[in-house]
Amino acid sequence: MNNNIYIKKINTTSTDLTKDINRALRDFNHNTDMSYVLLHITKTSTFSYTDEELKDISERFVNTLASTGIHFFAGSLTPHTVIEYKETVKLSIGSIMEQVIDTLFFTRDIINEVGYFDVRYTDNCAFGDYAVRAGKTALYPEISDNKLPWLFDIAGVEKHRNTPVFDRQSSGWYQYKYKNFPQNLSMDTVTNLKPSLKKLV
Repeated sequence: MNNNIYIKKINTTSTDLTKDINRALRDFNHNTDMSYVLLHITKTSTFSYTDEELKDISERFVNTLASTGIHFFAGSLTPHTVIEYKETVKLSIGSIMEQVIDTLFFTRDIINEVGYFDVRYTDNCAFGDYAVRAGKTALYPEISDNKLPWLFDIAGVEKHRNTPVFDRQSSGWYQYKYKNFPQNLSMDTVTNLKPSLKKLV
């Protein structure tokens, strides 16, 4: 078992979502010397992972990071496509529109580079905003501001297909920041995504 992973369950409401995520990330960043953090948001899920499942998922994220160079993952994704890396890792690629996010994986490097979540967001806009900001670093695939943000997950761990609810004020902040509501944005093609994925490995 990898002892370098901080695992935290968060039981939160939508209004406290980003505040509670940020609190857990700060606790990880300031009070541990571990390299990775996995957060499980139990309130958004119709089930809860066991501690053993979370340990297994977190180690799979670390292995996927080593193969892909991606430092931020969100799940469980309903994938639009699955990409295979080095015949050992399958990467699910999805968006913020199709699923309720209940697991988040970060490296210490990306937290130090990108920072914490924008507390104005109380729904999946928070994860889309973080992905866009992460894409401006060398730790995450670049994402165009005028496209729906891609999210990445481990293929094969999907347990549910819940539909997210978008808060009007949260979507309004996203529109203010990126000049469009996320519901109106289209996804980029995987063909256009692949070159920025290749830059990371």
